Amino acid sequence: MKSVSPETLLVLSVAIALVPLLISVGTCYLKFSIVLGILRSGFGTQQAPSASLIMALSLVMSLVVMEPVVTETASHLSRVQAGTLAGRPISALLDELQASFAPWRAFLEQHCGERERAAFRGLARRQGATVEGAPAPDSLATVLAAFVVTEVKGGFLTAFLLLLPFFVIDMVVANLLVGLGLTMVSPVVVSLPLKLLLFISSDGWLLLAQSLIRSYR
Repeated sequence: MKSVSPETLLVLSVAIALVPLLISVGTCYLKFSIVLGILRSGFGTQQAPSASLIMALSLVMSLVVMEPVVTETASHLSRVQAGTLAGRPISALLDELQASFAPWRAFLEQHCGERERAAFRGLARRQGATVEGAPAPDSLATVLAAFVVTEVKGGFLTAFLLLLPFFVIDMVVANLLVGLGLTMVSPVVVSLPLKLLLFISSDGWLLLAQSLIRSYR
């Protein structure tokens, strides 16, 4: 049996160590966590839903969106024989990993904005090398950076639209309390039940989850 080269072990160790980072910035988990985190701020609560619950909800919804990508990647990796990786040069191993994660790259390219991609392409100072008249493909770092900025922008935009009804409730409650002379009563105490009632009566959790997931379909 061939022994695994140190370069191969190094590449595999780095790839495994980067998995949590790739999940947080290379999937829709980033957008989901932003929206749910700002939603909690809109309610005016500090610990409900908790940070762990926001992480769990974001991760579960991300799995629903990323299931086809994960399935296709796992199918490709299952066809790779571990014994064939032993003793191979590091360049061949990198090519194998790049081919295995082609579905993930396609997902990033599909959901990154053109303006963000063009901006990071310019920042990378690519010289516009061409292959038979076609522009050279963007590097993975360029695509990933454009995807992250696009997700952050989309998350804040979704959260802004989601907070508009809560803002109206806060304004109405604050004006009513001032008009009634109840300046010592905190508007948050009065508006919180109204926000919860509005969100629950409109089946907000289901509608929010459906809207976020469908935005990737």
